[in-house]
Amino acid sequence: MKEITRIHIAKIPYDIEIAAKKDIEKYIKDLEIYADDNELLQDIEIRITELLADRGVIANGVIAIDDVVSIREQLGEPRDFMGEDKQINHIIELSDNNVERKLYRNKDNAVLGGVLSGFASYFQVNSLWLRLIFIAILLFSGGTVLFVYLLLWVVIPPAKTAAEKLQMCGKPVNLDSIRELNESGQSLVQERERASAVRRIVMLVIGVFALGASIATLIFTIFVAFGISYYDVFGGIIPGTQWAFVIAYIFAIIAGVLLSTLFAVSAYIAFTLNINKRIIISIAAIVIAGLVSFGTAVGLVSYQSIRVDSKVQRSTKDSTISVPAGFSAIKKITVDVKSVHIKYIVDNNSRIEFRSLPDDEQPNISISGDNLNVKLISNQSARWPQLQPILTIYGPKVDSIIIKQGDVAYSTSKQDVNIEIIGSNSSIDLTDGTFSKITVDARDNSTVTASKSTVEAAVVTSQTGSNVTLGTVKSLSITQPEACPVDSNATVNVQNVNSGTMQYNGNSMSTKSYIANCGSVIFGEINN
Repeated sequence: MKEITRIHIAKIPYDIEIAAKKDIEKYIKDLEIYADDNELLQDIEIRITELLADRGVIANGVIAIDDVVSIREQLGEPRDFMGEDKQINHIIELSDNNVERKLYRNKDNAVLGGVLSGFASYFQVNSLWLRLIFIAILLFSGGTVLFVYLLLWVVIPPAKTAAEKLQMCGKPVNLDSIRELNESGQSLVQERERASAVRRIVMLVIGVFALGASIATLIFTIFVAFGISYYDVFGGIIPGTQWAFVIAYIFAIIAGVLLSTLFAVSAYIAFTLNINKRIIISIAAIVIAGLVSFGTAVGLVSYQSIRVDSKVQRSTKDSTISVPAGFSAIKKITVDVKSVHIKYIVDNNSRIEFRSLPDDEQPNISISGDNLNVKLISNQSARWPQLQPILTIYGPKVDSIIIKQGDVAYSTSKQDVNIEIIGSNSSIDLTDGTFSKITVDARDNSTVTASKSTVEAAVVTSQTGSNVTLGTVKSLSITQPEACPVDSNATVNVQNVNSGTMQYNGNSMSTKSYIANCGSVIFGEINN
């Protein structure tokens, strides 16, 4: 049985065979003679403990003579590593191809946490390129890649010891390489100073941005939170379904507060340059809670919207309304409806169809001379489009369409038509057909769309706040007001005029976009 005693290497206690203790003590003593550098000796002792751990010898384990022999072979002999005057010719070095690289955070060249500089050392590339790539990804990802960076900051350990720094660069961990690392200490100090200056500038910019984002997010969240009562957000929701939307609204507010908090924590880190695992764990908790809150809000709204839509589809009924006498002789239609969509389709097979919910009132359709009057006020809110009743009329061509209030779509083959929109926020869409001439009188915030139809000649009177959209026409005459209230300009959008000229308020003008005090004519691409 071999005699055992105690020894401390790098302040770690071990049991050790007597012969092994004498050998390793002599080895360390020789190192002191050749090295004459306490910091270098400390790094070497730490490396010895790492090599022992690789051999399965941990704290309070037993060091055998074979372990000491293996360590001396891997590190090299003291007389071989201190310069030509001390016979450097016998160091046992490992080829770079046989050295196992390990990924660490490089804090010596760190701007933030040393993650990118660690990857640069591992892959043997310039850290500047990785930083530029990271900035580009940061911008295109809207900042989400920053959370990946923080995760890597937590997961990847920093290179603290000389051995870890050498392994990070793929260099052999022996006495010579440790000596070279220590001799490069001055250049590392200068590199740290440069990195520190860059870090302060970058973090200041990030801090200002994060603080501004935190304040803006908080203000927006408060505005949304108090806007619920002012704008009556839940007033148009079907009774019995409000609870899901209320809960979703609350979770959305919580998500907004958490996002503001996340930006605030980021600003704190940037300004103080202080980050630790507790802060990172807090950030992770905020992110997870925020995603859960936002996901819950979106999920509840989606789920309940599907339920509402399904309920509406099941409840919707189609009915046929009797065509009044004299219907085939009508020349004009007057629409006075609210929260109902009117479709008028030119068709020889005259009929009237009404799609609605059970509680919706039936439309009042009557004929006065050659005028078809359509009146209806739905008791459903137009806030939900799937609740809006649809009245479809199949009948003869009409020469004139008057809209007192309502939303009308008109489809035909080829004809002339006069359009007069009296009611505010009313609209008509000429969805199909060819028109030799259309005459439009669009008033107070009304909308006329004819971009999907072929219009040869257009005579447009565009009044305050109205918007008229046309495709390519042969001739165009526009009348717009010369006096108007504030922010109530009339607008006409035209793809093109084949003649190259137009009449504007009685004057002939070239077809170029024109902006006046109370109206504008815009030529060019139209997005339908």
